[in-house]
Amino acid sequence: MRPNTESVNSILYRSQVLQHWWGARKEFRYGETNNLTMVAAYTQMAWYNSHQLGCGFSQCNTPGGSTFFRYVCNYCPV
Repeated sequence: MRPNTESVNSILYRSQVLQHWWGARKEFRYGETNNLTMVAAYTQMAWYNSHQLGCGFSQCNTPGGSTFFRYVCNYCPV
């Protein structure tokens, strides 16, 4: 699976990003075809075999001078 990523315009606490991803569980319906874009981060977090989590973030600047923050979390095993 791919890492979870999030880009936002203001700095967030890591817990806020994780809560946002976990909140997609409300969109998940077991046994139904889901909008995987909406629930991919949640399913990675809830996957029975995921037992390690590594997260990081970076402040980025666009060529136009805007600032945004990129959050990335990887899981083990993938």
